[in-house]
Amino acid sequence: ITSNMAQQSKEDAQTAAICKRVQYASGVVFSTFLAGHLVNLFAAHLGPLGYDGLLIVLRKYYHHRLVEPIILGSIAVHMASSTWLFVQRCKTMGGTLPYVKNAASKFSLSTLNGLSLHRITGWGLAAVIVGHVGATRGLVIKFPEWLADFSFLSYSFHMLPQFFYPYYIALAAAGLYHMSYGLLRPPLDAGSRPSAAVASLRSASYSLPFRVAMGVGAVACVSSVLALAGWYFPMPVHTFPKWDVYYRMLFS
Repeated sequence: ITSNMAQQSKEDAQTAAICKRVQYASGVVFSTFLAGHLVNLFAAHLGPLGYDGLLIVLRKYYHHRLVEPIILGSIAVHMASSTWLFVQRCKTMGGTLPYVKNAASKFSLSTLNGLSLHRITGWGLAAVIVGHVGATRGLVIKFPEWLADFSFLSYSFHMLPQFFYPYYIALAAAGLYHMSYGLLRPPLDAGSRPSAAVASLRSASYSLPFRVAMGVGAVACVSSVLALAGWYFPMPVHTFPKWDVYYRMLFS
């Protein structure tokens, strides 16, 4: 029995190691989209023409008929592998509820570390990703003229500011942190020393420059949202009737 348990434990560890590699690789693939998305967000400081101009260029990549399925597939694989690893962590605590209770009992802002914040932002992003893609791409497949742009985002702040201000700020900041921290944390092989490159990357994830960069990035996310919401440029109100029709069609 002991031998069987040891063998099972070894197999579980090997499966977990493979799953972590898949999780990391899929995250790298998806980051090629997310990084561009964030750069485009920051381009809101250039106004509607600058934002939409960069958006047109970036869409040539992530809306390509061969690339888009890979990007969507990568986020699906990333979420699936992350869920499997979460389930395995829960098993070590006797189930999901005991695991969550234990994590909640130990949680405090004073003890919040990089890994915990990475996991929290990951689950937060997972909770909204389907709805976000549906709202921005929902009718585009059938009606290509409904591509979201600067005016689409401006309209959302006009329509429901109480929701979209915190939503877009949290979405952007969480995406920036989750991607940046994750890219700096390639998986380690159990029982072996990491290479100099991997060790350097992982050490950067808890360095002062990284924390400063994330702080500056969070401020940039807030400022970019304000730019989209009309704080720095006039809102393109002449486009709002079009987006009003879009939302009515989307939710009808």
